[in-house]
Amino acid sequence: MNFYFKYPDLLFLIPVAWILYLLFFWNIAKKGAVVFPSTSPYCKNNRLNFKILVLHLLRVLLITFIILIIAEPFSKETQIEKKIISNDIVLVIDISGSMLATDFPPNRLKVAIEKASKFIEQRKQDRIGVVLYSAESFLLCPLTISTSYLIFQLQKVKSGILQDGTAIGMGIASAINALENSKSESKIIILLSDGVNNSGLITPIKSAEIAKERNIKIHTVGIGATGKAFVPRYADGSGELIAVDIHLDEKTLKEIAQITGGLYFNSENEIKLVETYNKISSLEKNDYITFQKIEYTEYKYYLYLFCFLLIFIELLLRVWLIKIYP
Repeated sequence: MNFYFKYPDLLFLIPVAWILYLLFFWNIAKKGAVVFPSTSPYCKNNRLNFKILVLHLLRVLLITFIILIIAEPFSKETQIEKKIISNDIVLVIDISGSMLATDFPPNRLKVAIEKASKFIEQRKQDRIGVVLYSAESFLLCPLTISTSYLIFQLQKVKSGILQDGTAIGMGIASAINALENSKSESKIIILLSDGVNNSGLITPIKSAEIAKERNIKIHTVGIGATGKAFVPRYADGSGELIAVDIHLDEKTLKEIAQITGGLYFNSENEIKLVETYNKISSLEKNDYITFQKIEYTEYKYYLYLFCFLLIFIELLLRVWLIKIYP
């Protein structure tokens, strides 16, 4: 912390005031007495002369503080601070009937939601939203920094709340809309799918091209392996387990990622899904802006208090002298 004066040139008045003060008392010393309008009561003892000197000293101190006030002393402290640049991220999660496959115990959807929730917990500095899709899509939660609310909403997600199917293009389009008003320099979509696009009004590639135009990066995650898997008979999770063929369209997922500058991740089991979210988290780190913050503190108001205190002390001394020597 360093001290400065707004008008430092005025400080030369302080030594001038003290020099005049010393010359005054030197002149008194030469004459051998303290000159006052009525000196008779003040020459009775040395203690009284000392009090008179204190009165003059208080006056000079008062003048000194007044000069300091006029010079306006202040201090400034420079601090280096970092501002976090957050990312805006939208998770696009497949909730089609095939996500109830039991190769990820108890099923793919529950595991996907669990791992997505842990990813959200790690990204407390970012705004995150969630889009769900099957044959159609909808925005479960817009961009928010409330991770607890977002996770709470995710925990309530079930398969079967939308018409069954896989509309990857619609899921991406809903995520693009969720990022429409984002001012972040880093806009990211994380798309999770376990199937082939077979629904929707827009193709996945067209959605990816629109995302590229809007400077949105898409990381794609293929969950599960191609082949037979056991799923409940009905998309809401009811009915006996039946064996169905599930085809993961890795080619389309890779192309989506390539168009937008993102990456494709294959997560054929739970361990790889955890690794995928960890890799994405390490890739999309928060940047920092370093800047200087200068804090100014003015001291003239404290000096005002000292001035009032000196005036008060001087008045007390004068009243005391008058009472002793009327």
